Amino acid sequence: MYKNSFLLNCMLQPLLSLTTANYQIYQENTLFPITFSTFQGTSTPCLWLPNTCYTLICNLTKSYLLDLPSTNAPKELSFEKNYHYFCITFFPSVLPSDILKTTLSDLLSSSLFPIQISSLIPLFTVSYLQFPPLFMQHILSAFTATVSASNHSLSIQQLAQDLSYSERHIRRLFESYIGYPPKTFFRILRFQSSLQEILKMPDRTNSEFINLLAYSDQAHFQREFKTFTTMTPRHFIQFLQKLQYWS
Repeated sequence: MYKNSFLLNCMLQPLLSLTTANYQIYQENTLFPITFSTFQGTSTPCLWLPNTCYTLICNLTKSYLLDLPSTNAPKELSFEKNYHYFCITFFPSVLPSDILKTTLSDLLSSSLFPIQISSLIPLFTVSYLQFPPLFMQHILSAFTATVSASNHSLSIQQLAQDLSYSERHIRRLFESYIGYPPKTFFRILRFQSSLQEILKMPDRTNSEFINLLAYSDQAHFQREFKTFTTMTPRHFIQFLQKLQYWS
C-alpha cells in the first residue's frame, strides 16, 4: 500500500514549494510511509489543501511544533520570513504517536537546538508511529481503486459485507484514523485526483476532468474544487501561473 503513487502524491502540498524559499524534499522513501521536507518562510501565505494526510511542522528557528491533523477544508498558513522549518508528512491513515510529538516538542524547547535535521530522523521508527490495522489498509486501497476507476462512489454497505464488519464500525474507524466520514474521504481523494491531473495537464477543459473523474456535471466539479481550494479550477490554474508553477 505504501508504494501507491497516487497516495504518495497526495502527501505533497503543491503550493508549499511555491510560497516558501529553498524548499527541498529531504527524504522520500516509498518503502516507508513518511515524507520529510525543509524550507524557509517568506512573506507569501501558503494555502494548505486537504490531502488526507497528517503533518507535523517544526519551526527550527523559534523552536515550536505545528500540529496539522488531516483536514477537510483548505486553510491559509503563514510561515515567518527567513525562519527555518522541517516538515514531516505521514502517509494517509498513518499517524504520529503521542510519544513522538512529545519528544519533538521537548527537543525543540531544549537547549540542544539548533540541531541538525539528520539527527531528527532516528525518531521516526516504527515504534513511534500508529499504523492502521490491515482492514483499514484494505478500505484505503478500495477507495483509491474506486477513484482510479472513475466510479462515483464506493458502497460502504458492500465494503462492510466484504470485510465482515458493520457499517458503523467502518465509519468509527474512519473517524479515528482520518478524522472525518468515508464520504468526505472519498470526496477529498477525488479532488486530489483532479488536482494531480490539473498539475500535469492544465490546458485540459473542465469537461475532460468531469469525464475522467466521474463528477456529475460541470457545476458539481467546480463546486467541489472550490470547496477544497477556495477557487474554481480555472482561477486555480491562473493562481499557479502567477506563482510560476509551470515556469
